[in-house]
Amino acid sequence: MLHLARNGGRVFSKTIYRSITSHTILNNKSNVFNEVQCRGINTKDIFNSETIKDFVIPESPLPPLPRPSITELLSQGESLLSELSLFSWYTPTSYLRYGMEWCHLNFDMPWWSTIMASTVALRLLLIYLPIISRRNAAIQSKYRNEMKEFNDQMQEAKLQGDHRKVQHALVKQHAFMKEKGISMWKQSLLTIGNGAVFLSQFLAIKKFTTVQYPGFETGGILWFDNLLLPDPYYILPVATAITMHITLRLGVETAGLEQFSPLVQTLMLYGVPVIVLTSSCLFPSAIGLYWLTSNLISLSFAGLFKVEFVRNLFKIQKTIPPPKGANKSAFEDMMNRYRATKCVEPSLSEIRNKDLINFRKAGKSSVGKP
Repeated sequence: MLHLARNGGRVFSKTIYRSITSHTILNNKSNVFNEVQCRGINTKDIFNSETIKDFVIPESPLPPLPRPSITELLSQGESLLSELSLFSWYTPTSYLRYGMEWCHLNFDMPWWSTIMASTVALRLLLIYLPIISRRNAAIQSKYRNEMKEFNDQMQEAKLQGDHRKVQHALVKQHAFMKEKGISMWKQSLLTIGNGAVFLSQFLAIKKFTTVQYPGFETGGILWFDNLLLPDPYYILPVATAITMHITLRLGVETAGLEQFSPLVQTLMLYGVPVIVLTSSCLFPSAIGLYWLTSNLISLSFAGLFKVEFVRNLFKIQKTIPPPKGANKSAFEDMMNRYRATKCVEPSLSEIRNKDLINFRKAGKSSVGKP
């Protein structure tokens, strides 16, 4: 019985083995999992290969052409701003330089006339700024006496040490200015706007001279033929300082100096022209020419706004001049106020503060030996 069981197991295992090995999918060597396509190159591929017909070796590429020089670009009438790093899309001075260069190249204008023409064009485009400034100056001159009374009240209160009275005068002055349409902030913004426009073109021309733009060395006129060098006879700096003094005195850009203290008036009337004179002596003639042209335009506006037809056209009221004898010396007025401040008696609050300071010093000082 045991012998039959063993023989039966062997027959069953052999039957299973034959069925597995004889299966067409499992016994096929070309199974998709075992199939690898790999063929190496042989001598037939090398010696019996067909020749390629009409094969032409391409020519080697040409090297890039050199960039044109500055002289070639200038002779072709092309812009040099990019070559000299004078243009940036985010700076206002770059667009001013572009406009000046465009006028110089397209209208064949020398650089001295380009600077003057661009200055005149820019000031005419922004003529609304001096118009508003003159309107404010006319309103301030109309109520000059009332404003002076407020200032005198505040000065008197300061001398007396009465801070409450000073605040009361300030509140009354603010209400009066609001009622009459007087705005110091508006005038300050206009002054800042004029300064920003002036500084933008100033820096634009300064950059031209710094990189020595071609043509500036021969683009001058009369005695300053080289715009890259300072004025050899100092005519431009002196004329610029004089016109600056007259412009400040007339109040074309600042709407009059009555709104400032005597010390500030003195510094603006005489200190600013002296600074302009000393600095413009070191600047190239191109900047001196621009500065003088800008001051002459301001003086022209001052004369133009005195014409009644022009004032009516731009709705500018007539400026009332100060009464005779009211224009004291600014330095004398400042000295009188200084003497009055020295002679005034101290207030009770000042006496208390001084006594408190002395009391603290006495408490912290060391006691001397008997």
